Amino acid sequence: MVTSSGMASQEVQLDNDSMIEGISDQVLLAVVLGFTFLVVLAYVLLRNEHPAIHPENQELVRAVRQQLQSEQNAAEDRQRFYTDMSCPVCLQQATFPIETNCGHLFCGHFIFTTLQRESTGCNASTSGCH
Repeated sequence: MVTSSGMASQEVQLDNDSMIEGISDQVLLAVVLGFTFLVVLAYVLLRNEHPAIHPENQELVRAVRQQLQSEQNAAEDRQRFYTDMSCPVCLQQATFPIETNCGHLFCGHFIFTTLQRESTGCNASTSGCH
């Protein structure tokens, strides 16, 4: 058992092998690794946005970019056209609006009904259909 006078006589030994006095090597290593990670992350995010394109592929890349831009413009035009979201069948606000591949907007009910009739072989002009 150690007495209180025995504790007073013991001195705290500091680690004299640390690179910076008062900071342990583990903490210093963690700070250096964290800083290095942030620098690498910043480099990856801020480097040239457009990687070098091989000269043989430049025309193809330009054509694809133009096509994507025109598709985006067409989507914006459709959004402006359908600001009221009205269905041309019922002439009311479209409920569960569905846009067809050709760009027309209908109520979901009409699309599902039409698909159901086509899948059952029902002719829309038959008197049994509603």
